[in-house]
Amino acid sequence: STASTAPIEQVPRFVTYEYFLARTTNMSLPVYLEVKKNKAVKHTLIQRIEGDISKLRQELSDELGISP
Repeated sequence: STASTAPIEQVPRFVTYEYFLARTTNMSLPVYLEVKKNKAVKHTLIQRIEGDISKLRQELSDELGISP
């Protein structure tokens, strides 16, 4: 009998972050649009953050290319 040399599957590694964004009860991300001053000013509101909020803010601003 011949032994098969099947490739060994790579086990995915878990990435650890310094923050956690808890989902809502309907499994959506808690990200909302906040409109102020007669719809002239719009902000993205992120809720249910656990951990290092400033690290999340910095990573989002770096990824989106905006100032924090």
